[in-house]
Amino acid sequence: METLNSQQLIEIAKQLKVIARSINDFQIDNWNNLTTEQFNRLNKTERDILLTVQDLIARSVTVLAENSEDLISMIKEATDKVETSLKQIENINKAIEIATASVFIASAIISQNPSAISLSLQGLAEALEE
Repeated sequence: METLNSQQLIEIAKQLKVIARSINDFQIDNWNNLTTEQFNRLNKTERDILLTVQDLIARSVTVLAENSEDLISMIKEATDKVETSLKQIENINKAIEIATASVFIASAIISQNPSAISLSLQGLAEALEE
């Protein structure tokens, strides 16, 4: 297994930041339709992702992956799908489900567990399905 270098970690952090921004945009676009609970859940998921971004940038986290280039590519692809979905989605509970699945990706990366990363990406793909 190879480890991700700091440049690759920064790339992952950027992708997670895009996901957090997409969650925020969805929240702003649907402000009047959100219940307090939904608003708070979206805030929490966004905050969790942003904290992970800070961890990736501030600490030199060692993440193990069988092929880091493939991992970064998969995360970028997932990020693009999240960003697109959250711009188009109207179902608030589905948006929360996608946001929560995104937090699992961030947590899996920090856990340094390749199988957890793979499972979290699979979970996000399932959350993105109609």
